[in-house]
Amino acid sequence: MNARPGAIFARASSRHRVACKALYRAILQSSSKIPLPNDVSQHSSINPLTHLIRKRFRQNAFVDSPHMIRNALQSGYLSEHVLRLAADGVSTAIEQIHRLVHSHQADVESSRRACSQPELKPRLRPRVWPYSSASKLVEKRPLPLSCILSGQRHVPSLVMTSAGIPFLRFKRPQSPYLSRVIRDKVVQKQKKIDLRSQLEITDFIAKSENDWEDTVLQQIERNVEGGIQRGGSKEWWWEGWGNGIGIDKGWDSSITEAQKEIDAAIRTERASAKAYSEKMTKIYLEEKRLWQEEKEVKSAKRSANLKLRVKYDAKSSTARK
Repeated sequence: MNARPGAIFARASSRHRVACKALYRAILQSSSKIPLPNDVSQHSSINPLTHLIRKRFRQNAFVDSPHMIRNALQSGYLSEHVLRLAADGVSTAIEQIHRLVHSHQADVESSRRACSQPELKPRLRPRVWPYSSASKLVEKRPLPLSCILSGQRHVPSLVMTSAGIPFLRFKRPQSPYLSRVIRDKVVQKQKKIDLRSQLEITDFIAKSENDWEDTVLQQIERNVEGGIQRGGSKEWWWEGWGNGIGIDKGWDSSITEAQKEIDAAIRTERASAKAYSEKMTKIYLEEKRLWQEEKEVKSAKRSANLKLRVKYDAKSSTARK
């Protein structure tokens, strides 16, 4: 909409802007000193009074009507007066501010309940199931040029994930089957690491149990007449403490065996990843060598065709003469 000739916009005046900003700062400064009701301050991390002031000023920032500007400024100066009184501790002003805050919170809650939010549906992704008869990459690569559909060989990129899993990337976007394999390997590796960490915590508890039983045995040896063999042996075994574990072998013996099994599985996985990466490196070097040879063959054919074309053009020009 085009402005009528001779129209004066208040926001274009520097004096008007300075006055409005001064009023805005004064209101905010007073609002931060007013104690809020307990129920409001506990259920909200943002000062609702400050939020309401900023919201009203944003709504009136681009008002051009002189009548609306005058009403807004009158309301602003009146609000500044009430807020200043509330900040100074006047009870009637504080009660008025509290009623305003409660009314605003009630309006917000009613609007929120009236607005029906659509149910968030989870994003369904197609599950990529493995092929039981699919051949492994390291067994069929590199392919001969005749088996490549595009007729042009592309050298793959040897990539290592953040979890230390190597793979060959032949194209983008990445195949969902390759993503599934990498994701499954990462999950399996993380399970082993988590189990190893849990065993370390359990091993500490088991060693503490060993120390406790040693302390109890030493106490029996010192205080019971005849020591463990005469005075304390029957009571010890009647209660069934340890059942052999803790005397013949420590409470941490089974945990140590489990740790050895997990460590062996992790070492085996690392060795397998290393051997797999060596195979992939050989495939990468072989693909690069074949690509270079095929490039030289194509270049030689192109040069031969160019020579034949030049020779043919020379014969054609001689025949015309």
